[in-house]
Amino acid sequence: MLGTAAGLIGALTSISAKGEFNGVTAGTPLLANPLTYLTALLAAGVLVVGALAFRAGPLTASTPAMIAANPIAATAVSIWLFHQSINATPLDLALIVACIAVVGVGIVAITRSDAIMVAQGADPAKI
Repeated sequence: MLGTAAGLIGALTSISAKGEFNGVTAGTPLLANPLTYLTALLAAGVLVVGALAFRAGPLTASTPAMIAANPIAATAVSIWLFHQSINATPLDLALIVACIAVVGVGIVAITRSDAIMVAQGADPAKI
């Protein structure tokens, strides 16, 4: 749960940073933009929650949740909030699907690693 929370806070950090820098390019001074302070607060939050997630157990337990939650949440909210779009050419869609598959396989490989199995009390030789 802490890994997922860290991933979601990381997504919120990137979203607030995008809004912050959009404001700066529109003429709002950096320190006058409230998103500057929100971004700094969220960045500190992701460090704290990420550290708690890493401390709660083996890295293989929290890292996959962080890896998956961050881009999914950031992409969904960016599409909704900033009206971003995904290029719809066949090559772009094929690359997106391939990247998602590689990340998915990596997450499964991490969660099935010996380190997490040992932390859960399993004998890696019998897995």
